[in-house]
Amino acid sequence: PALVMNRHYRRIVFMSYIGFTLHFAVLFLMPIMLEQVYDRGAAAIGLIIFPGAMLSAVAAIYVGRLIDAYGNIKVLFLAHGLLLTSALVFFLFAKVSPYMIMVAYMFTSFGFSSLSSSSTNEVSRILPSEQIGAGIGLKQQVHFIGSATGSVLAGILLEVNRQPYTPQDFSLPFGILIVLMLASNVVLMVYSVRIKKFTPVQEIDI
Repeated sequence: PALVMNRHYRRIVFMSYIGFTLHFAVLFLMPIMLEQVYDRGAAAIGLIIFPGAMLSAVAAIYVGRLIDAYGNIKVLFLAHGLLLTSALVFFLFAKVSPYMIMVAYMFTSFGFSSLSSSSTNEVSRILPSEQIGAGIGLKQQVHFIGSATGSVLAGILLEVNRQPYTPQDFSLPFGILIVLMLASNVVLMVYSVRIKKFTPVQEIDI
């Protein structure tokens, strides 16, 4: 109970939840759009998604360095900027070319890696030592819930229309993702202001 009553912790968990929701909604929507709108086969779809997947793997190395150099809050802002940019690119340009989907997912993957790493690091910074294990564990559980939410939400919003889907049919799910990221950005701004007045309490044995 003390863990979930922590306002700062709840805000971080909310931001993580939205990040995972967006990422898995995008992973759900991309192959469908590439197949139904652009008539791409499985191999071509894989090749379009591949650069973003590789960037996500490489980003893990550099995200850690960014956190060490600039701190968690700045990396959280970077992550939110990248994820919001990716949602906007999907909404505005995914209907123009399949290669815009590839570019948008590269923003998504780097932003997702940045958000996941910096938010977990921030949890370990603000929680007292006896709550860190439970705090990170509960945050991981929320990640699974966010992953499921993203796929289900994208599917429901897409099923408002009938197959075969047109480029305009994807505007609603991508538009909702923009709204969710804007809400997460507001929460981050509030968090960054409030956390400046907060001093983490850690037990240190001497």
